[in-house]
Amino acid sequence: MAGITGYKLSFEEDVEWDKLFRDVKELDILYHYGLSWLRNNKRRLNKAIDRNVQIRIAVVDPSDDNSIAILARRFNQPAAQIKAGIIETREYLEVLQKDGAKIRMWYLPAIPLYCIYRFDNQIVLSLYSHFPGREPGKGAVLLLENEGLLSKFVLEEFEKMVRPGGLANAVPQFAQGS
Repeated sequence: MAGITGYKLSFEEDVEWDKLFRDVKELDILYHYGLSWLRNNKRRLNKAIDRNVQIRIAVVDPSDDNSIAILARRFNQPAAQIKAGIIETREYLEVLQKDGAKIRMWYLPAIPLYCIYRFDNQIVLSLYSHFPGREPGKGAVLLLENEGLLSKFVLEEFEKMVRPGGLANAVPQFAQGS
């Protein structure tokens, strides 16, 4: 009923990213800024882009000083480094877009309470720790199918964020998804 198909303890090591990327047509992503995830999955992402995957991504707004300050405390990093990471994520996606990727991007003036990666009908839901110093890539990761109640909740939240007039603001260079 909840749609949970699996549970993992390591986001980076235990999730079967190859399998998720294999035939993906639509990829939705919600996270703080995620540049390391993009880089770690560069080969997989490029193959998906070659197959014309549609990518929608929402990240924290780098101009939202309050959110940046909270993330800086949570990740024990300088605010400037957090902001630079978000901007670097946007620049990385701009390069992919120039190479033909179909990307739509939004800035969220809030901090996501979780991370989602939706690969067509499957979702990776990564829950954040409330305590600084958590080992990167470790924590609760739920694997979901689209038809479950939990999946419906996170997907509805994402749609509400990115719809016109929603919480998130479209990044102009990504407004049309190329």
